[in-house]
Amino acid sequence: MWERKVRKSVEYRGDVVNCGGPGDVVNCGGPGDVVSCGGDVVNCGGPGDVVNCGGPGDVVSCGGPGDVVSCGGPGDVVSCGGPGDVVSCGGPGDVVSCGGPGDVVSCGGPGDVVSCGGPGDVVSCGGPGDVVSCGGPGDVVSCGGPGDVVSCGGPGDVVSCGGPGDVVSCGGPGDVVSCGGGGDVVSCGGPGDVVSCGGGGDVVSCGGPGDVVSCGGGGDVVSCGGGGDVVSCGGDVVSCGGGGDVVSCGGDVVSCGGPGDVVSCGGGGDVVSCGGGGDVVSCGGDVVSCGGPGDVVSCGGPGDVVSCGGGGDVVSCGGPGDVVSCGGGGDVVSCGGGGDVVSCGGPGDVVSCGGGGDVVSCGGPGDVVSCGGPGDVVSCGGPGDVVSCGGDVVSCGGGGDVVSCGGGGDVVSCGGGGDVVSCGGPGDVVSCGGGGDVVSCGGDVVSCGGPGDVVSCGGDVVSCGGGGDVVSCGGGGDVVSCGGGGDVVSCGGDVVSCGGGADVVSCGGGGDVVSCGGPGDVVSCGGDVVSCGGGGDVVSCGGDVVSCGGDVVSCGGDVVSCGGGADVVSCGGDVVSCGGGGDVVSCGGGGDVVSCGGGGDVVSCGGDVVSCGGDVVSCGGDVVSCGGGADVVSFGGDVVSCGGDVVSCGGGGDVVSCGGDVVSCGGDVVSCGGGGDVVSCGGGADVVSCGGGGDVVSCGGDVVSCGGDVVSCGGGGADVVSCGGDVVSCGGGGDVVSCGGDVVSCGGDVVRCGGGADVVSFGGGGDDASCRV
Repeated sequence: MWERKVRKSVEYRGDVVNCGGPGDVVNCGGPGDVVSCGGDVVNCGGPGDVVNCGGPGDVVSCGGPGDVVSCGGPGDVVSCGGPGDVVSCGGPGDVVSCGGPGDVVSCGGPGDVVSCGGPGDVVSCGGPGDVVSCGGPGDVVSCGGPGDVVSCGGPGDVVSCGGPGDVVSCGGPGDVVSCGGGGDVVSCGGPGDVVSCGGGGDVVSCGGPGDVVSCGGGGDVVSCGGGGDVVSCGGDVVSCGGGGDVVSCGGDVVSCGGPGDVVSCGGGGDVVSCGGGGDVVSCGGDVVSCGGPGDVVSCGGPGDVVSCGGGGDVVSCGGPGDVVSCGGGGDVVSCGGGGDVVSCGGPGDVVSCGGGGDVVSCGGPGDVVSCGGPGDVVSCGGPGDVVSCGGDVVSCGGGGDVVSCGGGGDVVSCGGGGDVVSCGGPGDVVSCGGGGDVVSCGGDVVSCGGPGDVVSCGGDVVSCGGGGDVVSCGGGGDVVSCGGGGDVVSCGGDVVSCGGGADVVSCGGGGDVVSCGGPGDVVSCGGDVVSCGGGGDVVSCGGDVVSCGGDVVSCGGDVVSCGGGADVVSCGGDVVSCGGGGDVVSCGGGGDVVSCGGGGDVVSCGGDVVSCGGDVVSCGGDVVSCGGGADVVSFGGDVVSCGGDVVSCGGGGDVVSCGGDVVSCGGDVVSCGGGGDVVSCGGGADVVSCGGGGDVVSCGGDVVSCGGDVVSCGGGGADVVSCGGDVVSCGGGGDVVSCGGDVVSCGGDVVRCGGGADVVSFGGGGDDASCRV
């Protein structure tokens, strides 16, 4: 029996429909219907329908939950209306997979590549230029190709980008990466990524040089691991608009690149740390303006200009000729070079100068100034001022004492909390017995006995006995030991050991060694060795060696070893080893090597080598070997074998996407782009072999079904479909076989198709037929 056209209306469940020409209209009325078409219009009215589209311009409308739609051509339009659809954007828990550039999948949202309207949507994009828009909180988006555009509108969204130049927008101002809700998490793995955060509490981790991050809300945390990163929070290079913002840099230039730039902090408690000379904020001859009390500014270059407007500001200058103006009482200023100019306008200011020829002007009573070199000029305008210079031995027995030493070999012992000690020469020994002591020195030995002590030094040995201590080191070789949780340590080329959780360590020079003993520790460093002993630690570094368990690590050019589940690692050009299931690794630079030992790991790479078992891997141009079932591998815009990639699937349920088409062998899903491609589900070059029911192979537009399997071939070329070796064997009634545009239905038959648009229908077993053009 011969038929010229496929059926255009399906009215009962479990139908298998194949459309060979553009413009065909298929209506599905029951759940479980299977429809495959090219350039057609398909309307599905029942839950659980399966639609496979192989040609451009297909239009699919799904009306029931649980529908499954797979599109293989550019310009396809898919609209789904029910929750739980495998390709759907209309309900919570939807899973959307897009394999080809320029595809339009709209399920209730704006009509770019993927639009999600419900919370908890999961979107995976495999091609460059994909556009994804998410409207609900908690959405998870993973992009594998350069130039991807992702827009998320809800707090708590998780966005991972694997390629350089990706654009991720989460509801805020439109720079390269924009987050509009508090608590968004953005991880960038490639150089040149741009991140803009608009809400307080956002967490941004950058792994490559040249990254640009803009934060607009208080409480944002930005960590940069590579040199040349630019962090902007409100306009200029580094501007913080809210109190409590934390900017941590390791060998980067965070602030401005030229003289005259302004780094402005508008809230109390802001922390700005700069390590260079000649730029804005501690980069040489620039301007630093602080608008709130309690601001902390550290300057490392000569000729810096710092202006503080609030009481209790802390300013540290490292070069001669620095100019500091203090407008509030209780400001603390420390200058390391001769010829500095310090002007204080409020009572109770503390100024420490380490070089000869400094000029200090104090405007209020009770000011304390300490100078370490000859020729210093100090002018005090109020009674009760204390100025002490020399190489003396000083012993303090009461809290609130002020001690200033100008010569090497000074010995200072403090017995009360709240003491302030400033040392100007190497070899000084300072012992503090009470909490709240403030010590600033160079080349000294400092021992702190109480929590809340503040120590600033270069090349020193510092031991803190209480939680909440603050230590700032400006020179390499410092040794800092913290015994309590919440300690804050900033240093360059130092050795830091933290004994309590929630310690914060920031290192500016390579070769630092940091050991964290408690969960919640935060470490930022460059070229350092970091060891984390507790889950939940946050480490940001460049060129470092990091070992963590259950931690969050962002690295550039580093070696990262994770020993516990749920580790999060973002890196470029790194070597990452994950030992526990649930690890998340995002690598943006080619040549990364990632090895995952546990199921459920998530890895996103570009040009990398990834080995996983039961993991989720997203990459482009890579070599991927999956050893366990349920592995998911997504490639960006590659064709078969995914643009020269080698894909080997060892277990059922593996999912591989390489462009637009979808191929499945043994329960796996693989995507091919054209003839000559190599897909191995058990066969060789340009040969697809399916061994079990439910396999799906798509290399074009047509569909072949053998023993319940669904196989789609492009026709022409050297494509070979084997459900029995260039012979199509069907084992049951209702099977549909298409070879070169033909449609064949048989029961227990052997069919050979030559081409053309012939339609063959068989009614009994043992039949043998050939299709000709």
